[in-house]
Amino acid sequence: MTMDAQQRSEFVDAYTRVLITTWSNEEFAARLDQDLLGALAPSERKETAVVRDKYLKEVERYQSDKEDISEKAKELEKERDLISRRADRFDGGEGLLEVGLVICSITLLTKRRGFWFSGIFVGALGVLMALTGLFLH
Repeated sequence: MTMDAQQRSEFVDAYTRVLITTWSNEEFAARLDQDLLGALAPSERKETAVVRDKYLKEVERYQSDKEDISEKAKELEKERDLISRRADRFDGGEGLLEVGLVICSITLLTKRRGFWFSGIFVGALGVLMALTGLFLH
C-alpha cells in the first residue's frame, strides 16, 4: 500500500500527537528511566520474562553442545572431501574411457590399426583411473 503526500502528512501528524501525549506524561518518563522494558510493555512483563528465560536456557544448551557439533561437522567435512576426490577420479576415468572410444571409432573411418590400439590403451587408462577411486581412503 502506498500513501500519497496528503495521507503521509496526516499519518505523521497523528503519530506525532500520540508520541507527544505519551512522552509528555511525567509518570511515564520516570518509569522509562527506571525500567525500560516495564515501561514499554507493562502488561506483558511476565510473559516477556518467561520467553527471555526460555531463550537463555536455549543459548546455554547450544553453548554446551557447540564442541560436539563442531567435531561432528569436521568428520562430515572429511567424508565430503573423500567423496569429492573419489568422484573426481571416477569422472576422469569416464572421460578417458570416452576419449578411447572416440579414438577407436576413428579406426572405422581410417582403417588404420594404430588408432585401434591407441584407443584401447587410452580406454584402459580410463578404467585404471576409475578403479583408483575405489581405493582412496
